Amino acid sequence: RLKMLIIAGIIAVSPTGCCSSSPSNPPPPPPHLLSLNPSSGPPGTLVKIQFTGNVGSGSFADIGGSVNTLYFLDNQGGTVFTPIHQAAKQGIVHVSIVSNSGSNSLDFSVTSDPVPYRENTIDIPATAIFKTTSPTLFYLYSYKSGDVFEFNSQDLTYADLFSSGVYGNGKTIITPDGRYVIGAPYALWTGPNYIVDVYDSLLNSMVTLTYGDDVNNFVVSNDGKRLYVYSNDSPDIIREYTMPDFNNITNMIPVPPPYGISSLTGISGDDRMLYMNMSLSNGMAGPVQGYLWAISITDPSSAQSFSITDDVYPFIYNFLLFSSPYSINTTEQSPDGTKLYSQGLTYDNATGQDDNALALIDITGRTSQDIMLPDYLNSKVSVSPGGQYAYAVMGQSTNLILVIPLHDPNKPTIAIPYTSNFISIGGQVPELLFSQDGSMLYIPLGDKLLMVNTNGYN
Repeated sequence: RLKMLIIAGIIAVSPTGCCSSSPSNPPPPPPHLLSLNPSSGPPGTLVKIQFTGNVGSGSFADIGGSVNTLYFLDNQGGTVFTPIHQAAKQGIVHVSIVSNSGSNSLDFSVTSDPVPYRENTIDIPATAIFKTTSPTLFYLYSYKSGDVFEFNSQDLTYADLFSSGVYGNGKTIITPDGRYVIGAPYALWTGPNYIVDVYDSLLNSMVTLTYGDDVNNFVVSNDGKRLYVYSNDSPDIIREYTMPDFNNITNMIPVPPPYGISSLTGISGDDRMLYMNMSLSNGMAGPVQGYLWAISITDPSSAQSFSITDDVYPFIYNFLLFSSPYSINTTEQSPDGTKLYSQGLTYDNATGQDDNALALIDITGRTSQDIMLPDYLNSKVSVSPGGQYAYAVMGQSTNLILVIPLHDPNKPTIAIPYTSNFISIGGQVPELLFSQDGSMLYIPLGDKLLMVNTNGYN
């Protein structure tokens, strides 16, 4: 009987004798955890797990018996991320990966530090949020319809105010008094013209400004009365308009050389200085350096110097930030007006790669420091009013809100998961807006408004 079974098996595999059997592929090696970084922190801590072996599709993290998602954030083999469960109790929890076969486990020490948490999610048709003159009211805006809503943060209600007709899914600003909606359409990023649409809700009128081939290079004064537009047509000029008159340019602000890669990134809290990212190259083969220029609106020759005087162009002052100027995409000012935050890339001589960084500039002390951000971060950060933390939305593929410490390297990055049923509009990075006291964070994501209690992370 045994001989018959063996023969039958041979015939089934090779009935004609023309083909030889091949050994089956061995199963992939199971994951073996090497380290956790950090190895301690409060619930919500985003942990980097280094491992050998294979982590197959559908794998997940087991954290003290709680199931958590795994995120391959930096596209490097042997590294995966997971947040410590928000409900984790203080003490030691075992972290492992459940894949084709289970991994070994490593210990993580849960501390009792306070953590931010999701407060609520409201169905609101909006994709951007803006400040008003009230601490409890905000403007909501829809890229799809151009509609503007007023949101009451106290009773969580909203009212439809007007339809602007501005489809600024490239960049949008609503002035604090709600009168002007200013936007650059995403569809026109490839040129040939740079278009800025300005809707005046008081006059119910639209003005379209057309320039060269730059995009998103406009800012609005904090008092909501002046619009500054820059494009790289010749000569390089920042044009100032006193709204609502767009027939006359009230000020022509010269842009200092070198022209290079330039963008208008911000305006000072007192509406006196424009902040502009510019580049300087030491020849075709030389390094390209990024500068943040502070240009006086009323007198460019007396621009404020943060640190370094440029001897080549002595009429303007600059501050060296990064070696990769194309990456400086935003400049924010602290609520007290004493600091600037400029996000971009900085060159790492050791690795030969660009690293994600946030330049913190002390205007009063004329000093600066580069604060390194996680390399996997691919979106704009918003600095909390207290200046201690930066918040960022990682996007639909990860569904995480990150809280990144800026001044204490011993504090871990916190990850707040959110659900995936949000609508993505035009590839937009969600805009984050803090309440006046920094205790709440509002994030519009398509057709919903996400609210996060910062819980002291301010």
